[in-house]
Amino acid sequence: GYRVQDFLFRKIPTSLSLGALSVAFAALVGIALGLIAAFKPNSWRDTTAMSFALLGICLPSFVLGPLLILFFSIHLKWLPAIGLKYPSSYILPVITLSFIYLGNIARMTRGSMLEIRQQNYMRTAQAKGLSNFKIYIVHGLRNAGIPILSYLGPVFAAAMSGTLVIEVLFHINGVGRLFLDSVINRDDALMLGSVIFYAVLV
Repeated sequence: GYRVQDFLFRKIPTSLSLGALSVAFAALVGIALGLIAAFKPNSWRDTTAMSFALLGICLPSFVLGPLLILFFSIHLKWLPAIGLKYPSSYILPVITLSFIYLGNIARMTRGSMLEIRQQNYMRTAQAKGLSNFKIYIVHGLRNAGIPILSYLGPVFAAAMSGTLVIEVLFHINGVGRLFLDSVINRDDALMLGSVIFYAVLV
């Protein structure tokens, strides 16, 4: 016999690290894109940043992943496509998993910043002659970031459940791959344990 938790506990750190890195990457790049877009609305920067965000929302991971592997791993031979043996092995899985959340965070940041720009304290900061960095980052983002922070909680749970597709695409030995193997082998106990893990996260 075997204990399901022994299998899960060996795989959970891999899935958690992949999910956490993806959420961190999505937050950093998404907020940066949103700030660039909100700085000059309806400019070419705004259009470019929001087009990139929209591409992230529309392009599913099971399409983006193989495209990245084809280009960066097979054609250019820059990055490994299988497993997580090296730090560079995280790059393609993290980008693939975070792309959809990155787009949502960018759009949310832009909307929040455009709303915050109309507030009186932002006008006061401009009248005092403060630099754009202080106005937008210190005063603006601090308040515009509240809805973004609240959004990151569900994003982490969604990213963890999304690791299932990523782990299959990139042959990563995490909980998602364990769940797929349990389905193929008709291992009901292991399948149920994996489902309970994802349910608890969500």
